[in-house]
Amino acid sequence: TEHANHARDHLKTEANLDDYDGVVCVGGDGMFSEIVHGLVTRIQTDNDVDQNLPDAELVPCSLRIGIIPAGSTDCICFATVGTNDPLTSALHIIVGDSQPMDVCSVHHDNVLLKYSVSLLGYGFYGDILTDSERNRWLGPARYDLSGFKTFLSHNDYEGTVSFLPAEDNVGHPRDKLRCRSGCRICQHKKSSKDKHNEVSEEKEKQAEGTSFGSLFEMC
Repeated sequence: TEHANHARDHLKTEANLDDYDGVVCVGGDGMFSEIVHGLVTRIQTDNDVDQNLPDAELVPCSLRIGIIPAGSTDCICFATVGTNDPLTSALHIIVGDSQPMDVCSVHHDNVLLKYSVSLLGYGFYGDILTDSERNRWLGPARYDLSGFKTFLSHNDYEGTVSFLPAEDNVGHPRDKLRCRSGCRICQHKKSSKDKHNEVSEEKEKQAEGTSFGSLFEMC
C-alpha cells in the first residue's frame, strides 16, 4: 500500500472481487481494519444495503481474510490463531483454516462511523490511540508515552453503556454454537447442539415405536 486507507479504498471501489477467493495482508490491526471496512462496505454497496441504518441486515462477505502479523500488537492475529508468529499464520492460511468473527457497527445519528471485530476505544483509551498515531516511529513504546501524557491531562469522559449479560456457561470460539443473548440474528437460528439433541430425541422416540411426521429439516 502507498498511503493510509489505500487497501480500504481499493477494495471499496476498484477491485473485482469475483476474481479472488480471499485477501492476505502483511501488517497489523490497522491493515486488517482497512480490509474489513473495504470488503464489508463493498458487499453492502453491491447489494444496495444502507449501512447508515443501525438495524440494517448486512450481507455476509464470502471472501476470507488472512493475516501475516507484522504490526505493533497484532491483537486480531493473536485472538484468532493464538500466536503472533508469521510462519504459524502462513501455515493456517495454506491449510485453509478459518475462524468466523462477529462484526459490530458503531452509529451516531443514523450515520455509520466504524465497523469493529476486536475492540472499541472511547474516552481515555480513545485519546491514547489518537495520540499514539502521531508517534508510530516509536513502535509499541508509543502506547506507554501516550498513556502517560493522557493520564496527566486529566480529561473527563461521560457515557452510558448498555449490555445483555451472558449465561453462566463456558463456550469456545470453534464450538459452532451460536450465542443466545437475545439478538434477532441468533435468536431464531438453531445451534448445532440443538439440532444434535433433536436428532437424538427423535431416534429415541422412534425406538419406542412411536410414529411422527417430519419434525425438522436437515441442513
